[in-house]
Amino acid sequence: APDTQTAGVSFRITVNGCDFSWNKITTDTSSKIKIITSDPYDTHPASNFLQAGTTFFHPTLITAATYWTITASTDTTAAAQNYLPNTSSLLTIAPNVKDRLQVLVPNETAVPGDVTNNGKTGAITTKIAGQTFTITVNGVDQFYNKKADDSATSIVLTVTDAYDEPPSQNLVFSQGQQTFNITPVSVSTFTQVRGVGTGYSDGWSGNINVTHTTPNRLQVILPGETAVQGKWNNGTNPAPYGKTGTPNPQTAGTLFTVTVNGVDTYWNKITSLPQSTTTIKLDTSDIYDINPANKALTGGSTTFSITLVTVSTYTVAIASDATVNYYPNDPNSSELVSVVPGAKSKL
Repeated sequence: APDTQTAGVSFRITVNGCDFSWNKITTDTSSKIKIITSDPYDTHPASNFLQAGTTFFHPTLITAATYWTITASTDTTAAAQNYLPNTSSLLTIAPNVKDRLQVLVPNETAVPGDVTNNGKTGAITTKIAGQTFTITVNGVDQFYNKKADDSATSIVLTVTDAYDEPPSQNLVFSQGQQTFNITPVSVSTFTQVRGVGTGYSDGWSGNINVTHTTPNRLQVILPGETAVQGKWNNGTNPAPYGKTGTPNPQTAGTLFTVTVNGVDTYWNKITSLPQSTTTIKLDTSDIYDINPANKALTGGSTTFSITLVTVSTYTVAIASDATVNYYPNDPNSSELVSVVPGAKSKL
């Protein structure tokens, strides 16, 4: 049987021009011979002329498998000058040394040898926040052949979503592969997964589009606060949820802007219709101010201009659906905002 060869390493094969009884025709110094391998991703060597009935080729197969063949034929269209093609016995190509980690998302399939496409095929489908799915990590050589002899390397997996739980996972390869379950919660068009393992260069997934789940509540953002998608109450994230910052004190009689977002369980803004355009009303706990007119969300968000007039340390803004109850957990209140006196004016 042919010796096992290594992916990416050239080796010599011999081609003889023979008669019907397999006698070499040593007088043939003019027939042009070509070879073709069954590896779809290698590069076939240039044709050679027979010299005394023999020529040599140095193919370099790159895809690991146990069933490759090499076929030799005459490189001419003149039938009278052709030898009958001949195909080798089955040839085994083994992976090269370990080189990199390959990270596969559902709907992607590994394609060993396809270096141009990073050793895989398939398009990543959109995921929904809070949806758990499986990531596959392969230890591969430079041609994306899996290192099935590796059952010792520890792989650390992380996700660029800061609020995915757990923040990292560590599992050991089994025959050059390991799977991990992840649950991104933050809306993003560029969530990625990273695999790290000793002896391999880091592997990164393609961009994963994560979209919001169903509408859950209205979020009220005051000056001094910033909305943060994905920062939900998972028992680990610190309050306040869905945002960061502290409300700035406001001055009685001075206009300021409040933002209201329609969000899901994970505080991701709702952008689907009709929930993203529903009409919102905003009230405050200041009994002497004038509440603003109702406004419709645009792309899941809107702003209100309000003017509080009563000095207090406990004033809140309260948002709710004005007509259709798309957000089942409203009304929702802002954090407490301190209202301080305005400029001195009268006795």
